[in-house]
Amino acid sequence: MRTEEQFAHVYTQALRFIKFNNKNVWIVPHSDGYNLSIICPEADELPAGTQAIEVGLPIDTDNNSEIPSSKYYFD
Repeated sequence: MRTEEQFAHVYTQALRFIKFNNKNVWIVPHSDGYNLSIICPEADELPAGTQAIEVGLPIDTDNNSEIPSSKYYFD
């Protein structure tokens, strides 16, 4: 079972990955947690009723680089 704490942890890992690698990453749910992936997952690879989230490079809004972009992948 996935928890909010697990998501918060993997989201922090995603932001760290982006900072050091300067590329987007996907948060991919699985049966009991989340993984990071640089490859966009296919809908049939996701648990039923879930979605992967692409976390991207910061959006530059008047030089505020703290806001990450997020793109949702619906199954």
